Amino acid sequence: MSHHTLLHRAIHPLVAGLSRTSMTPDVLTTLRLGSGLAAAGCLAVGRGPAMAAGATVFLVSMLLDRADGALARSTGRYSRIGPLFDLVADCVSTMALFIGLGVGIGARPGGISIADGLALGLVASVSVAATFLQLNRPQQARDPDIARPFDPDDAMLLVPLAIWAGHAPWVLFSAAAITPVAALTLLGLGLAKRRRPSGQSRPSRSFSSANTPSASTVLSTSALAGSPLTPHQSTTDIPRVSGLSVSNRTLTDRPS
Repeated sequence: MSHHTLLHRAIHPLVAGLSRTSMTPDVLTTLRLGSGLAAAGCLAVGRGPAMAAGATVFLVSMLLDRADGALARSTGRYSRIGPLFDLVADCVSTMALFIGLGVGIGARPGGISIADGLALGLVASVSVAATFLQLNRPQQARDPDIARPFDPDDAMLLVPLAIWAGHAPWVLFSAAAITPVAALTLLGLGLAKRRRPSGQSRPSRSFSSANTPSASTVLSTSALAGSPLTPHQSTTDIPRVSGLSVSNRTLTDRPS
């Protein structure tokens, strides 16, 4: 994941101000988790104002998710549990969002039942969390120093936008239908990459060609060392040549 997306630029003034205080990244991660759960609770109500408030709180939660890592990098206030805590907070907040959204849509009169909404929310939450974990594996992670406008998980920005526009049911149905396919696709690509044979590298040379100097090499280095070959001396009688060294005496050791 990149550390130079548009969201990171948006929270730069906040991080710059927090860096002059005693605020720690773990506290921001705790606020991110709490705001994510609060957003899920607002969405579970199912009414218009509560849904809009839940979308707003979730957007704040996403910004806090970017701020905790940025604060750690800018101040060096790292902790042992920080990376794991951040990953857990991200997964729990995202899963809670879709579960709350499913319950809220199911609670609306004239629509799907709460049980159906909860089931769709569970499918979407597990699939989104699995996709997120796949994208954050070391094998899949991109160079964080490369600037790019968005990261894959920035697609979650569409959730509050769609809820504000009154399309909360479409968010739930789309997440329950699309994210399982994305999670399974990433899982299949990861398994295929592990099983791919690593025979694309050049085969190693044999012992004789890699470790035995050629006749021309022996002649040239022997001449430099001041000990020419006799007519009956074979190349195997010459000490091994490693780089520019001859019998542990390098060319730089020679007197000028």
